[in-house]
Amino acid sequence: MYKPMTIGTTGVLAISGFSGSGKTRLTRTLTGELSIRGIRVVALKSTQDDVVPEKEGSDTAQFHQAGAVGTVLIGPDGIAVRGDDLSLDRVLRGFVVLFDSPDLILVEGFKDTPLPRIEVLREQDTRSHYIGSPRPPLLVVARNNPQLIAVPEGVPVVSGENLHQVVDLVLKYLGR
Repeated sequence: MYKPMTIGTTGVLAISGFSGSGKTRLTRTLTGELSIRGIRVVALKSTQDDVVPEKEGSDTAQFHQAGAVGTVLIGPDGIAVRGDDLSLDRVLRGFVVLFDSPDLILVEGFKDTPLPRIEVLREQDTRSHYIGSPRPPLLVVARNNPQLIAVPEGVPVVSGENLHQVVDLVLKYLGR
């Protein structure tokens, strides 16, 4: 296992795989199980859908049109952030501050970033997305994959039914 990626004392770990692979289920399960163990988790999800944090003509939209490099809308049930340069790295660093140095940020998606990750495979997947990658996943979670034939050398494969093994691996990754 390689050294965890951290921002300050906060660990960062991606959960990646193709649509329908079980990323959300795994992220939800890990968040719940780790939280029970006292690990403070922030979950971040990527989407291919448009994210519209403000309505056309709204005050924050007008601030953006006037040249603000970022706008934040705060309401009783959350916040919406818009910025011209919100790279994943900047968002992660912002989360560390916003959520007062959580123990772990789980990043669902972003399969093409160099983050340490757990890869989740669909039943029809026969190989890891990271064959030949300089940073293979920490673990491959395969859901009933009788055809799974290719994963990076040395990367363990865990059945999607044995999620306690995934929780244990994440705790080890965090040094707990």
